[in-house]
Amino acid sequence: MSKDHEYFNMAKSYFIDHHLGDNALSQDTLEEVIKFHQSSSWIPLKEVHNINHTTEKSQWVECVLDADIIPKFNQEVYKLNSDEKQQKIGSSEIDFDKGYEMSLETLGRILINSFGRKKAKRYESTDDIYISIPILLVFNNNAVKGLQAGTYVFNETDACLLRIKEWGCENIEAIAHTFSQTRELPSYTAIAYALDMRKATILHGIRGYRHGLFEIGAMKQSLREAIWSLDKEELLVEHCWTDFADNMVTHVCGTNIRLAPITLIQWFGKKQKGEANVS
Repeated sequence: MSKDHEYFNMAKSYFIDHHLGDNALSQDTLEEVIKFHQSSSWIPLKEVHNINHTTEKSQWVECVLDADIIPKFNQEVYKLNSDEKQQKIGSSEIDFDKGYEMSLETLGRILINSFGRKKAKRYESTDDIYISIPILLVFNNNAVKGLQAGTYVFNETDACLLRIKEWGCENIEAIAHTFSQTRELPSYTAIAYALDMRKATILHGIRGYRHGLFEIGAMKQSLREAIWSLDKEELLVEHCWTDFADNMVTHVCGTNIRLAPITLIQWFGKKQKGEANVS
């Protein structure tokens, strides 16, 4: 592709996104959605951790662990029988081997299988217009061979990574503190999911926020299944996390706090010991 043609495509994309998008956008609705999101985001990291890790909550979790939500009363019970065995899939893990260096080939297989577009993506979105952005986070220069610490956006069309922010060695510790004040980072690689507030609002109005969260849920499951479809000798696992101060993390990742807030982080990497659990 020539430089002139590439520039024309960029200018065309900018015009469609901003000029036509601004005409279709209700600023009042966008502000309402942003205020709603921010009402749950302005929480200091220390308070986020305390909210999610109380003694009472731990006791409650032990009681309801592996228990499904079912009604207390019912009219009839119907037993379901099947000769097929339930397909095994890996459970979420938090014990990562931080000495593991992932190859670009392995990372590429994960990202392409999770978020790549070949006619359609692995996960669905409303109207086939995607409103969430997966951002690769690399916290160590040795985490992925050939990649420097920083944040990257996956270009699904050309199957490449675009670095949007570099993290120097001198500020990695401060950045890690942003993600976890009381615990070490579980892994040196993760995907952060950002929601394009503007596009979501243009498409679905005030319900766009809900559609975006649905899409992020499908994306994190897509990543999980892509990891578990790899050769089992890789022993790669993942773990979703919301124990972070949204705006602080969004800022250090290089996205806009109001228009592209990060709502979920999914750590991934090699399991520390033994074989990965399956359920």
